[in-house]
Amino acid sequence: MSDNTAAFAKLTNRKLVTNHDAFGYYVARYDLDFVGSVIPSLDTSAELSARQLTDLVTKIRSTGAKAIFAESSLPAKSAETIAQQAGVKVVAGENALFGDSLGAEGTPQSTYLGAEEHNTRVIVEALS
Repeated sequence: MSDNTAAFAKLTNRKLVTNHDAFGYYVARYDLDFVGSVIPSLDTSAELSARQLTDLVTKIRSTGAKAIFAESSLPAKSAETIAQQAGVKVVAGENALFGDSLGAEGTPQSTYLGAEEHNTRVIVEALS
């Protein structure tokens, strides 16, 4: 069992909400429950309609999701608005997830494995 798998094995709340639908493989690999995303497609310029926004807020509340995880390469503003309406926190800034990008050169997150370890640590801490 990998360190990441062992970290997720301890979670009872496995509800993941992201600001971009870029974590399909990650969700499948670690058996997370993907609730939804602020950006409703792989197109980072897409936006939620008013109906989709209301549906996402309702789904976040009804599933007991604890946070919306922002991605390092995208602004967290929309995630912050939805989180406020849903009554959950936003995980962003230094703790933003790496999905479509890696960390700065010379950092542990500059490699795929380093970025995945970062994502795992951030998600597990926020959902614990």
